[in-house]
Amino acid sequence: MSVSVAPSFAFRTLETSLGPVTYTVLVPEGLGPHPAILALPPGSQNRAMVVAGLELWREQMVADGFLVVSPVAPDSGLFTCACSHDRLPELLDHVAAEYSVAEGWWMLFGISNGGRSALVVGAAYPERFRSVTVLPGATSTPSTLGPLAGLRTTFAVGSRDDGWLACSRSAHSYLRGIGGESELVVLEGKGHAAFQSVPWPRLRSWLTRI
Repeated sequence: MSVSVAPSFAFRTLETSLGPVTYTVLVPEGLGPHPAILALPPGSQNRAMVVAGLELWREQMVADGFLVVSPVAPDSGLFTCACSHDRLPELLDHVAAEYSVAEGWWMLFGISNGGRSALVVGAAYPERFRSVTVLPGATSTPSTLGPLAGLRTTFAVGSRDDGWLACSRSAHSYLRGIGGESELVVLEGKGHAAFQSVPWPRLRSWLTRI
């Protein structure tokens, strides 16, 4: 396994059976078991976006006892594509074997393209997660989200985020319509960067809600 360093973040590369995946892991103090977050990055999902997607809350996440894993999208494409997200189950197994992760406490989180990816990944591997939180996240085909009906899903989106708001409402309505545990949170007066206004305690409440 190779290791490289970016400011405040250490990046590792895991060779999975489907190809390499580079990631960072933030580990809290103590032996655990720890609740764990798979955080899918925004934008191009490169290393800089991994840092940007976690920087706002990373110190509080770790201080609060959460283990956080955030992968870099491989050359095969964003994590909205099975050609990339099919490596994630092996990554989760690897991290769980290396650290103490509380059973049934993997939570899935993403911002923007990471939110879109989180919806796809959650639907592909619903047995892996207890919740999906997107800030924001959207899909043009809500019917693909059927596997999320058994998960606690939160759509958080700015009231001025136009198309993302409409798509979030459609996805939320679809999940509620099939009996899913979906919540829609509209952040008044905020645009696409609404995540910047969300404090860690509020994000934690979405991730961990029962």
